[in-house]
Amino acid sequence: MKGALVIFGSDNVEVHQNDVEWCSGAGSLDGAHSGAQVTITNAQGEKVGIGELDDGEWMDRHERCQMDFTIAAYREMPAMLTFFTGDDI
Repeated sequence: MKGALVIFGSDNVEVHQNDVEWCSGAGSLDGAHSGAQVTITNAQGEKVGIGELDDGEWMDRHERCQMDFTIAAYREMPAMLTFFTGDDI
């Protein structure tokens, strides 16, 4: 399963520049960075998949940072999953 964590607003994002431009969470969202663990749980709170965030792509025009992730399922994935907002990170 593939997904993305998107952080809106330049106040919540730190933009980095090496050979390429990339981003991560800032302030209360500083746990959102490349390599951070992503865990998917079902309604009973059981882990059904795990992955990690990729490098963030800064989309300046929209003032958002998008970090893609891929989840490797180790239990049957439910038909519907609940995702959390940045306040839950």
